[in-house]
Amino acid sequence: MLKHPTSTDGITVDYINALLAGTMPDAVVEAVEITDAKTYGEQMVSTAGRVLITVRYAPQSRQDLPTRLVVKLTRAVDAIMAPFYANEVAFYRRVRPELELEAPRCFGGEFDPETTHFGLILEDLSERGASFPNTTVRTTPATVRPLLDELAKLHVRYMIGGKNALSAQERIFRFQFPEYPGALEKFLDTLGEHWNITLFHYRNHGAAFGQVLAGFEVAQHQEGEFFAHLAALGYEWQEETDNKAYQTFLT
Repeated sequence: MLKHPTSTDGITVDYINALLAGTMPDAVVEAVEITDAKTYGEQMVSTAGRVLITVRYAPQSRQDLPTRLVVKLTRAVDAIMAPFYANEVAFYRRVRPELELEAPRCFGGEFDPETTHFGLILEDLSERGASFPNTTVRTTPATVRPLLDELAKLHVRYMIGGKNALSAQERIFRFQFPEYPGALEKFLDTLGEHWNITLFHYRNHGAAFGQVLAGFEVAQHQEGEFFAHLAALGYEWQEETDNKAYQTFLT
C-alpha cells in the first residue's frame, strides 16, 4: 500500500507517479515543483490539505495532460474523517468519469484504510477561471447561483420519471407546502381532482414549509380556470415550465 504524506515533504516525483499509475498509466512525471500549499484552518473551510504543484512530464507521456495540478492530502490521522476521505477518492476515481457535470478531472487517487491517509490528484480549476473564496471573502448570490444551478441540473437529470410524452401540455410549478395536517389533501382537492398530476416531488427540510415540484396536464383552453384554482389554493407558488433544467431533461 502506498504511503501517503500529510505534508508537502512527502510530495515527490515517485509519490506523484505512484498516484498517477492507477488512473493515468501513460503519464510519467520527471519533475515536481510545489507552488502553494494550504492546510486546514488557513482561512479556508476544508477537511484536507491542498497542495498546488507544477509538473514536467517525460517525453513518452501523453500530450494532453495539464502541468498544474492540485494534490489533496489527509490533514492528520483522523478516524472520524476516514469514511469521507474514502468516499471522495471513490467518487473521483469511479463515479466522476461517468457524470456530465462541472467537477475537477481526477488524475489519480488512493485511500489507505489502515492509516486513514489518502492522496488525490485533481485538475487545477483556476486554469479554467474558477475562483475559491475563503472565509474572509464575501460571497454574493451571483456567485452561488451557478453552483446551485449545477446541483439542480444533476438532480433533475436523474429524477424519477424522465421525459413526459405529454410535455406539450405539461406545466411545472414550485410550491411551498405548509407543514400541517390536511395540506396535501387541500392541494389534491383543489387541483388534483381537476387536472392530471404528471409529476410530484416533495422535500421536507424540517421547517414550517415543505418544497414541492409538481407538474400538471393543462390544456390551453383550461389555463384561466387552472390559475383561478391556484389562487384559491392559497399556497405560494412559482411556475418553472420555462426552467432550463426542466426543458433540457424532462421535456
